[in-house]
Amino acid sequence: MYCQYHYDQGTDPNAILPDLIAVLTGETNVTNLTACNQANTTITATTPAGWTLVDDATGTANQYILSAPHVDNPSNLKYAAVEMPRTGSVNNYYGYLRLFAYESWDATEHSGTNRAGEENGYYQMLSQPHGGIVHLWASERFILVVCEYDGRWGDISYGGVNGIIECSRIIPWNNTDYPSFASVNFGACFSPSYTDFVFMTKIQTFTGTTQTGTGAKLRLGSVGVGYNGFNNSSHFPAGPNQRIPVGDDNHTPFFPLFFYRPEVIGMPMGDISSVADIHLAPLNLMGHLETVTHNDNEYIAIRTYGSPTSDSGYRLLVPTG
Repeated sequence: MYCQYHYDQGTDPNAILPDLIAVLTGETNVTNLTACNQANTTITATTPAGWTLVDDATGTANQYILSAPHVDNPSNLKYAAVEMPRTGSVNNYYGYLRLFAYESWDATEHSGTNRAGEENGYYQMLSQPHGGIVHLWASERFILVVCEYDGRWGDISYGGVNGIIECSRIIPWNNTDYPSFASVNFGACFSPSYTDFVFMTKIQTFTGTTQTGTGAKLRLGSVGVGYNGFNNSSHFPAGPNQRIPVGDDNHTPFFPLFFYRPEVIGMPMGDISSVADIHLAPLNLMGHLETVTHNDNEYIAIRTYGSPTSDSGYRLLVPTG
């Protein structure tokens, strides 16, 4: 599912969040949304959004808990908290969106275990003075959110995309009963500091110790590319000439993305591309919001790192709906 949710100048952020929850839980008719500009808002749901509302009375204002099954064990659920903890003015913007992962959630007690995500910044802003667009992508495997507003794109620190994303199971202890998903701040992951902004709910270290919280932070990598190699053309391809000739056509490379941190867990936890169908294009190859067909499916290239007003050239490749 892909939704472009347009909202007008002066729209109350408190009214936007319930609409976004409705879209993530299966709403496909924009006339049933109450706070958007219905003429401009679009929802494409060739693949259903796939999430279920678990708790809308958590005791925390503007917090909704959603769930979706793991691909290999439907009884093992992923839990996502979609939050708007502040709706007053922040640097002249009003309201911000955050995503957090939970290993489990008790809807009776309104509490969860092993909350995972960045608590201090890197959130997606809404602009009440100007209006804007909330871009939402979702399937049972993931949620991605990015806000566009006042000439800006992405989180307030790195111009990136935020998500809750399931990964495959590569490392042996990541069995079908284990929580195999993370809260990810893509902008920070691709920043020059190469930060470990993949927040798992829990992991196991070399010694077999279970880690949660800050001890369960991983990084992004790809084939032949460590977390600090994405801006090195000797490790990761860059430039407009990186399409591969195939007969009379030019093939756009789709690079898989892995959750890993070798000094902590030794080998990849898993990859998101085979499960969530999210990939990475070569640096500076594709334009922002350019589309490409791969294996008869259409993908959109979305900017995933820069400043809110500048472009680094990194592109996630995400299904268009």
